[in-house]
Amino acid sequence: MKNKLFLITLLLLRSLVGAQTSPIKLNELDWNFSNNELNDCFRKILSNNDVLLLAETDHGHGSSLIAQAKILKGLIDSNKISDLYIESNRINCDKITTILKEQGTRAILEAEKYFNTSELIYWKKIGFWNFLADHIANGKLKLKGIDIDGISPKIMKELYEEALSLKTVRNLASSDSLMMVQKINPVIGNSFSGWQRGSMFYWSDYIDLEKFVNMVCEEYTQMGNSQRVWQWKCVLRFFYWMVRRAEPLKDNFYVNQIENIKQNTSFNSVRDSFMAVNFFEQYRKGEKATVSLSAYHALKKSFLIEGFEKCCKDISTKTMGEYLDKTLGNSVYSVCFPTASGTYGILRHEQLKAFSIKKPKRKSLELDLYKDNVEYCFIDFSSDKEWNNKSFEMNVIFYKYRKSVWGLNYSSVFFIRRMEPMKLF
Repeated sequence: MKNKLFLITLLLLRSLVGAQTSPIKLNELDWNFSNNELNDCFRKILSNNDVLLLAETDHGHGSSLIAQAKILKGLIDSNKISDLYIESNRINCDKITTILKEQGTRAILEAEKYFNTSELIYWKKIGFWNFLADHIANGKLKLKGIDIDGISPKIMKELYEEALSLKTVRNLASSDSLMMVQKINPVIGNSFSGWQRGSMFYWSDYIDLEKFVNMVCEEYTQMGNSQRVWQWKCVLRFFYWMVRRAEPLKDNFYVNQIENIKQNTSFNSVRDSFMAVNFFEQYRKGEKATVSLSAYHALKKSFLIEGFEKCCKDISTKTMGEYLDKTLGNSVYSVCFPTASGTYGILRHEQLKAFSIKKPKRKSLELDLYKDNVEYCFIDFSSDKEWNNKSFEMNVIFYKYRKSVWGLNYSSVFFIRRMEPMKLF
């Protein structure tokens, strides 16, 4: 017998009317294949809202990224959006956009040298990147990054070598401050992944780097080069994040290993705040934009998730979604991508194996839709206030079914019956 939640869900779905409110069922997920009902739905969503968050459960959920591509193509084709923000480094995305705008599509391979995120690599594999690159080159779309992590080593080398030629930095050769540059040199030239080098960077390193960056920014400001100023500020934000990560991890058995989810969210809280800063520094209020990011970062009211504060996240920390909700309120619309079966993972070569998706839990939305033999389904929570009163299980945060009034955390769901991993080979 169908459980009580399924009956409630079914009644709610069948009671919704209109293009935006009706559940939309799909039989395929090919981003090239246009679905008029889905396109009309998201065009209406962005007519009523300014910012659309596309929030996959995990970056290794390949099918979610295909679904995002399908939604994005419809919005770009209809000229509904001109800015696409992704959870990739802001400096990288600016470089990619600049190359394509200045040199056109003939420079696609050159722009790809600055990829430092699996999402763009996967979109290239499925053919969606060429679609995006064409629109970026034609000036119809801007690719913007919100992350501080993952600065391209190629870009960092270019920035650093240019900075060494500045007058103020050259003058350091005649002073004891030369030691500061010598100390920073190997740090700058090393890996720029925040998940690997946190324990190797502490306050003494940060203080020296801050002095160096402030010096560089002051000269660039005098030169009127505002681009270099914000780029170096982004570099400094990255290293401040490293300091804040190093502190809670230094007493762990393995110093650079996160031991629990609470340490993870404490680490992420600084990153989320800077992601929000990067977004607002680029976003013009009232413009139409989409943001591709993980479901955790998109949470709007994380305190409503039962037991979340105890196991995972201090109430004092905020996600990017909570920062956006505080500033932009109801003009933000979010979609999460739950699934009921299949596998996930970022697979860079054939030897890597994918992880299995947990079986749907009793009284979960995933189980209801799975039993209803739905392949793909879009459900708009925001269209009926009943969803703001219904508490149910869903598995979109940290690979565990959690109970919440999910309609107050996300505006909608795009259900995927069987998830495929992100194969990059």
